[in-house]
Amino acid sequence: MIDARGKVVLPGLINTHTHIPMVLFRGISDDLNLQDWLTKYIFPAEAKNVTREFVVAGTRLGLAEMIRGGTTTYVDMYYFEDAIAEETKKAGVRAVLGETVIDFPVPDNKTWEAAMTYTENFVKRWKGDPLIVAAVAPHALYTVSTQHLNEARTLAEKYDAPLVTHIAEALTETEYAEKNYQMRP
Repeated sequence: MIDARGKVVLPGLINTHTHIPMVLFRGISDDLNLQDWLTKYIFPAEAKNVTREFVVAGTRLGLAEMIRGGTTTYVDMYYFEDAIAEETKKAGVRAVLGETVIDFPVPDNKTWEAAMTYTENFVKRWKGDPLIVAAVAPHALYTVSTQHLNEARTLAEKYDAPLVTHIAEALTETEYAEKNYQMRP
């Protein structure tokens, strides 16, 4: 029996959008619009610094922070997502983890085809795991072509896997959708 007198007891928290290894980029820049932040700071920093080892270290730190704060489940999309899944499972945390696929070279996959192969293997590896739900994660409408968005959807449907993406996270993204798809996200 646990004596919880004078305490608050609540269910575990769920963080519905993370890039967990990016805790290592905390403070890299502040107070910018999304596109400037991504193109001038984050994408270059990722290209220069992100490796599997970086992802493992960032995931361990991010998991420690989440556990300390009461988060028991999270949704993530990043690179080297298999390493994130391994660390998450070791920590005993539940997660929906999406391998990010994008239309330009990134740290773990240099081509769309390589990214899709990696993602399919990732989804197959973790299918049925009690803690890890593997997902397909096309980055965003403005970084993934319509053809590739459809391919990502087809892969997710093939394995009955979730599809996670950025959508409507900034006014620029909404404007992009309206201009290119004649609809709001």
